Amino acid sequence: MPTLKASTFAIRTSQTIKTTVETPSEKIDLTQAAWNLKVEDWQPQNKYGTTGVAGSETSKALINLNLNALKAWPDIEELKNVSGVGTYTYTLNLPNNWNSANNGATISLGQVVDAFTLKVNDKIVPIDQISAKVDLGNTLKAGENKIEIRVSTTLNNRLFTLSKAVTDRGIMQEYGLIGPVIFQPYSKAVVWAK
Repeated sequence: MPTLKASTFAIRTSQTIKTTVETPSEKIDLTQAAWNLKVEDWQPQNKYGTTGVAGSETSKALINLNLNALKAWPDIEELKNVSGVGTYTYTLNLPNNWNSANNGATISLGQVVDAFTLKVNDKIVPIDQISAKVDLGNTLKAGENKIEIRVSTTLNNRLFTLSKAVTDRGIMQEYGLIGPVIFQPYSKAVVWAK
């Protein structure tokens, strides 16, 4: 859990202004933390190769996992050949004196394969799909904060088990939220001359 302590800073322009700012803790690596992962495993409803409407029917088996660290789906036995949509959730506890007027944080998701979305406390937070880093702004609060990352994959890894052509290519994709996931608190202060 981040901690806050007071520090005094001096700012020099044409005059010196002093202010006291709560200084947050160092960055927190959430990669080795306890995450919940719920996956929709997309599979053909009918025999692979079926044509017409029946060939497009899909079943979505649900897999629920509690992870003690983030890693690529092929490195998780239950997800080795799975393709679909995975939703990662983590509960971040912030100190009682946390408030959006004085505190903020960024989060960097590191490596995420493939497309993804981010929600914090059930609010969608727009995030760059390339840098996978964003300022969480006013979405955080004191106490429990729910972080949710939804990752949608291609169908490559499921096809790896169904199609000889895909198997012969020998390429498994490292789906999922891999990280490192870094939470970096910061403090905000308004400084003005008297």
